[in-house]
Amino acid sequence: MKFILTDTFNDREISTHRTLEAAVKAERTHLRRVKKANGPNSFLTYKITASDGTWIDPDQVDHIKHELGFK
Repeated sequence: MKFILTDTFNDREISTHRTLEAAVKAERTHLRRVKKANGPNSFLTYKITASDGTWIDPDQVDHIKHELGFK
């Protein structure tokens, strides 16, 4: 199964990953780049889905962010 990181604000697929952890890391990297290009108050909304279209529980994503030390 693959995980798809999507920018929900612009309705664009950003990237595809083999693990949920990699998708979470890509989300953080992408947000850093957005803030660098557009200013520190810039933001986007994201969602991570499985390649079969099922939603990933946001609590599961938050748990991974916590494990990785993301705020």
